[in-house]
Amino acid sequence: MKKDMDEQVVISFTRFDWDRHHAIAEFLFNLGYNHVQVFVELMGVYGNLVPELDTIRRWQRKWEAGFPLMSRLDGTGRPKISGFKEAIEKILVSNPYISLT
Repeated sequence: MKKDMDEQVVISFTRFDWDRHHAIAEFLFNLGYNHVQVFVELMGVYGNLVPELDTIRRWQRKWEAGFPLMSRLDGTGRPKISGFKEAIEKILVSNPYISLT
């Protein structure tokens, strides 16, 4: 079977891809690259699997306005609890009828 060369292929980026592109773009903006240079660098590494030039231009405007492209957010779900190990061990040792199940 021959594949038609004119057939259009649709590719969608995952969240990981966008995060990676944002991180690389922010790093290159910090080095003094402009949006065209960032686009060329990304094309050199990822080929045609990069955001549009207009998207990278928008990222550069956002970065120049002082907004970070990457930021660490706390994960979703229940917050992690720490620092209670000693208190729990003390209660468990003092009363052998208490269990963690």
